[in-house]
Amino acid sequence: MTTVSKVCVQAGLCLSLAALTPTAALAGGSPTFTDATASRLSATASLGASDTSEKDYGLGDFDQDGDIDVFVARRLRLSFPTGLGNAAAATNVLLMNENGVLTERTSTLAPNANVSNASRDVLVLDLNNDGLLDLFVVSGSSAAQQILLNQGFGGGGAWLGFANAPAALNPLGNMDGWTITGGDLIGDGDGYPDVYIGVRQGMDRLLRNLGADGGGNWLGFADESSTRLGANASSSGAITSSRAIDINADGDVDLVYDQNNPTGQLRILHNNGAGVFTASPQVVFTGAAYNFALGNLDNDGIIDFYCVRNGVDQIRTNLGAGANDQINLGPIISAPGVSIGFGSIARSVDLDGDGTDDFLVADLDQEFTTDCSRRLRIFFNSGVSPYLSDGYPAPQAWNHNGTSDIALIDLDGDGDLDMMVGHCSGQTIWMQDGAPAVLADLNGDGVVNGADLAILLIQWGTNGAADLDNNGVVNGSDLAILLINWTI
Repeated sequence: MTTVSKVCVQAGLCLSLAALTPTAALAGGSPTFTDATASRLSATASLGASDTSEKDYGLGDFDQDGDIDVFVARRLRLSFPTGLGNAAAATNVLLMNENGVLTERTSTLAPNANVSNASRDVLVLDLNNDGLLDLFVVSGSSAAQQILLNQGFGGGGAWLGFANAPAALNPLGNMDGWTITGGDLIGDGDGYPDVYIGVRQGMDRLLRNLGADGGGNWLGFADESSTRLGANASSSGAITSSRAIDINADGDVDLVYDQNNPTGQLRILHNNGAGVFTASPQVVFTGAAYNFALGNLDNDGIIDFYCVRNGVDQIRTNLGAGANDQINLGPIISAPGVSIGFGSIARSVDLDGDGTDDFLVADLDQEFTTDCSRRLRIFFNSGVSPYLSDGYPAPQAWNHNGTSDIALIDLDGDGDLDMMVGHCSGQTIWMQDGAPAVLADLNGDGVVNGADLAILLIQWGTNGAADLDNNGVVNGSDLAILLINWTI
């Protein structure tokens, strides 16, 4: 979409967008969803529609059939303080996408996931460089961390599922893991991803992937946290979310993470080019940062920031590389709406199909006593500052209270993203009804251009179809809506 700031309807007569007063309708129609849980989720109630545990979804095409599958890392709610750790344990769940139906196959295809842990996060990545997606599950309350390796296919072509990696490949043992991310952190380009684990209580970890021996046998990980993180491997940092990404576009993978305690900061650990992250972090947000999502707010091709806070959430644009490996940052902008308290996982995806990244923010507090009174927020992005608007200021059925995570998958293959929402009352699958008609496309040709402008000008001052904000007259506010939705 190209944003139009001025249009000239005839020589010498130009109208500026800034001089007009569009209404809330300029954001366009938000997509709607239909509950299809009964037909799209096949699992026993306690592992499916009635699963009230906290959930973290890991997505990937595990069996390489072209459909996205789901691994559900689970823990029971009310898992704070630490003394409640045992009560927080729950088995994890594998949901295979079988012709658009998420079907529970844990016991047959991931039997080792049937171990009770208090799992907080799962990394979906090809850990052993065999072309198949594996799982690295981190769990809290001094639980065991688990690597589940994809077993590939049998002689008849049937997928064999996941199995525990040998203990020698996993140097961690028990720890209070909270978040995990991975990529070529060391910068050796060997195709074997390294892993960062943020810990709630204890030292954060950076694991080097050792690759394979001469016989092609994967060697697993080595813990190189002390040399590669140094003082940044905080012993009390409560790292609740993380992302491995080349944030400054220098060719090296950096680490973005939030440190909930004691600083409440969203930070960047910049890679020095040799896989070392010991320099002082760059602070993006400060004060009660609790989670975050990365996405492109302003359509400039550079990844920006959404910070989930205990207070009003905030967004900030990335203006590109600066000095000393750091990035230049735009001003901090408050996200729409009032504070919803401690938030949870945030996801960035183009939900409405308009070419801009939208943001979905789960509300369920990840640490303290469960509060299911708040709701899932879905913010749609215009691509123009202040960027975000609440797509559903009047809550809809899919804005569940007490949401812990959202899995975004095109289950029916229609090109629109559908949602599986994990919330206090269970799990619900919402099928997107299809993108709304293009707002201000007055002649129905799928684009907003000069032909639509001509129709609007002909109807100026009337109550015709070009009355886009439904105020009874075609005027400047309707023109503003048309210009903001202008496409080429």
